[in-house]
Amino acid sequence: MNLIESLLSPAGRTDPFPLYAEAHRLGPVLPITDTVFVIVGYAAVNEVLRNPGFGSGPIRRANRRWS
Repeated sequence: MNLIESLLSPAGRTDPFPLYAEAHRLGPVLPITDTVFVIVGYAAVNEVLRNPGFGSGPIRRANRRWS
């Protein structure tokens, strides 16, 4: 079972903290697939969230009126 599967398991949901610690030991960027990554740690997450170069493409805004 990989780390993500472990986090999603009943035991991982009950006590995720050992799995979080393992993720931190593995490093700030954990590849899941060729195009999907888990980012771990404040500095790495902060960089990804603030850097416009990260993302999946242009933001699309819905032409929807909220009432």
